Amino acid sequence: LKCPECGAPYFGTASHGKRLVHRYYSHRKLVGVPLECKTKRISADALEQDILRYVETVLRRDGYLDGIEMNLEKATG
Repeated sequence: LKCPECGAPYFGTASHGKRLVHRYYSHRKLVGVPLECKTKRISADALEQDILRYVETVLRRDGYLDGIEMNLEKATG
C-alpha cells in the first residue's frame, strides 16, 4: 500500500492506550530524511474497510468471475 499523497509505502503499526490497541498504517520513517507528507498515518480499520468495499465492487462487475473462469479453463487445458 502506498500513500496517495506522496507515494511512500505504508506499513502496519499500533499504539497502545490503557484499554485499547489502535492500529494504523504509517509511512516508514527513514533516518535523516524528513517526512513532509501531510498524511502521516491512516486508521487500519478505515483503510481495510475501503479495501473490502473495492474488492466487493470488482467481484460484482458483470462478467468478472466468468472471465476468471474462462482464463482458468484456458490455462489448465
